[in-house]
Amino acid sequence: MTNKHIVILGGGFAGVWAAVAAARLRHEHGEDYAVDITLVSKEPELTLRPRLYERNPAGIAAPLSGITDAVDVKLAIGEVTGIDAGNSRLQLRDGGEVPFDSLVLATGSQVYRPPIPGISEYAYDVDTRATAAECWSALEAVAASERDPVVAVIGGGLTGVELATEIRAQLDIRTVLIDSGMGIAGAMTPAAADSVRAALDASNVVTCFGRRVMSIDAGGITLSDGTRIDASIVVWTAGMRAHPLSRCMDASTDDLGRLLTDGYLVVPGHPNIFAAGDIGASTPDGLHRAPMSCQYAIPTGILAGHNAAAVVLEVPLIRFERTDYVTCVDLGESGALFTQGWDRNVALTGAEAKQVKQAIMQMIVPPTDREALFSRAAPAAASRDVPLQQRESPATSQAVMPGEG
Repeated sequence: MTNKHIVILGGGFAGVWAAVAAARLRHEHGEDYAVDITLVSKEPELTLRPRLYERNPAGIAAPLSGITDAVDVKLAIGEVTGIDAGNSRLQLRDGGEVPFDSLVLATGSQVYRPPIPGISEYAYDVDTRATAAECWSALEAVAASERDPVVAVIGGGLTGVELATEIRAQLDIRTVLIDSGMGIAGAMTPAAADSVRAALDASNVVTCFGRRVMSIDAGGITLSDGTRIDASIVVWTAGMRAHPLSRCMDASTDDLGRLLTDGYLVVPGHPNIFAAGDIGASTPDGLHRAPMSCQYAIPTGILAGHNAAAVVLEVPLIRFERTDYVTCVDLGESGALFTQGWDRNVALTGAEAKQVKQAIMQMIVPPTDREALFSRAAPAAASRDVPLQQRESPATSQAVMPGEG
């Protein structure tokens, strides 16, 4: 009899934890290896994406093999270019095919570059390890060679704020933060917004909000009101979109290209296909759409992997329910800001919040011990909501999951 085959597509946080959770449920049902699990990843490492704003991003990764070997999951390095959902097969770039009995789509998201003249030729980004390393190399070069360089960071969201304050802390280059709206402060409570603005002021980051970028060239940018900002380096951080594989499915997507899922993370119309992380759009509390962040990539990965295994093992699926949301944004030399709730109410600031940020960045590195992996991939961990005051230590509490940024 041919073994059933679960395929997890994507080597990011959602994909890694989907693979572990699927292996965990297989183990609970006797681990007789009637079910094979394959993790397909374009790269052999898990990129710690929330840290890509940092200087020296090239080494911010963890080998996938240590994780997959620990839980008896096959690691396949390759790129999937198409999904034949009707025949339950994946098409590979090299022309091969991979059959599946159940599938978890966890290919994440990519930086979105709108059709702005010059954006492809002149704007750097920190979306991948390669592009982040290229960006920081260029920043270091102008810091060393130019008398008074200026960097323009476009996008005042969490990544833009973290990158701008990091540039000031690491290289002391004059930095301008540009956003067509009010940046992250516009989505926060007044107290939280004040903390971000105070940190930007303390870092001497100049803000230019409420104006769109019309064009980018070798010498800087032009804004919608005609303002010219001369800049040695331009970095684009303004927005993400789901991986284009979402468009290979005969399924509905949201305005970010994410596949709409039901409460079990199933892609409607495809009972054996699940979407997790940035490529899926779930509503875990019935009100709020899960954000693109590893805070939700990890638990959706766990539930999607569990449910993908449940389909082939013919056991009940578990509904994804989660009500908490936190944000922890690095603010350079001003420490950090830790907020709770969908309104982003201030919980911690300064050095204390920075300690939480650092602890979170340590926590997101998966262990390579089988027992520890299975413990953290329990379905209950994916829905755990524990108030800050009830948590023991940010460094050890599994309830503290990373927010955006």
